[in-house]
Amino acid sequence: MNASRAAGWLLALLVVAAAGWTATRVDWTPQIGSDFFFASDDPALREVQAVAAAFPVAEQLLFSVRVSGAPLDDADTLARLGALSDDLAAVPGIGTVWSLARGPGDPAEVVAGDSPLWSRLLITPGADDVTHLFALLDTPVDIAQPDAGASLLAAVDAIVAAHDAPSFRVRQSGVPHVVRQIQQALTRDLRVFSLAGLLVFGVLLVAIYRRPILVAGLLACCVGAGLVTIAMLDVLDVPIGLLTANLLTIVFVLTLSHLVFLTANARAGDGDGADDDDPGLRAIRRTWQPSTWAMATTLLGFLSLHLTDARPLRELGTAGALGTLVAFAIAFGLYPAVLRWQPPGARAHGAAASAAGRGPLRRALLIGFVVLVALLA
Repeated sequence: MNASRAAGWLLALLVVAAAGWTATRVDWTPQIGSDFFFASDDPALREVQAVAAAFPVAEQLLFSVRVSGAPLDDADTLARLGALSDDLAAVPGIGTVWSLARGPGDPAEVVAGDSPLWSRLLITPGADDVTHLFALLDTPVDIAQPDAGASLLAAVDAIVAAHDAPSFRVRQSGVPHVVRQIQQALTRDLRVFSLAGLLVFGVLLVAIYRRPILVAGLLACCVGAGLVTIAMLDVLDVPIGLLTANLLTIVFVLTLSHLVFLTANARAGDGDGADDDDPGLRAIRRTWQPSTWAMATTLLGFLSLHLTDARPLRELGTAGALGTLVAFAIAFGLYPAVLRWQPPGARAHGAAASAAGRGPLRRALLIGFVVLVALLA
């Protein structure tokens, strides 16, 4: 018993340390490189890298402009295209800009399709109101590094926003822009889904157990397991990536799956052991074997992702395997201490028994939870 409580205190200190580490040291921005989907030893990636080394090409930002109310070779349209091209060319880091107003000798010839090179490069076949711009960068933008190229891309975003209008629609693409969009979307998803998961499970746990200390302990263990996993990955130099941006939610659910059974078994005393008065030890004794098998199968599932060539799947395999082990350790090392904090009445009676005598309240809670899930969805 003393050893179990000592382990609980050690894990509690580990959770506190992990919270401090993640708050001060971890970069929560998902690290997405231009080759984000491939493993470093992938044959296809190495072949592309070899071709790029033999025939180096500057990285590009691509733009399309849809013009309405005037032809592409109209003087006003060409003036607007020229202003957009000049503004882009003035951005530090952009070397060359090609557009209908910046490059071809006769824009009317390009629009008419009489220039084989420029017409194919700047005009969309079958769309006589769309033209393209190409911006070549002086140096590659390593978007995988924190804040790399942020000023250049932010300046380009501002220029696009300034020139965009109902009659002059400007849209941009290119590897640096797309990778940055993915990065921003993953950052938003990390924040939204983590908070939404905490809210949904928090409301559900309150409705089921209605014990503040128990619910707080459940949520603290789930969040703590996620923070410990993130901190350990940071120490191992495994960044948050394409598929691990939702790792907090994954570890939260993995931990909670153990905790709900520990809680149920702690409340279901069987009187068959000397530690029957200790709900923590009773829960461990009744739960450890099925939870171990569940943990083992989940662990093998994550480890099997290392058989793939895709880098995001390998990163998810590493992070998920570590999260599976941390979830099991937190559930069986720390949560039994939470169970011991419960007053005697809470240990003796399950939530189902107390809810059975409150039919209307239970129905109201169920309806409220369904409405909440629908709104969040």
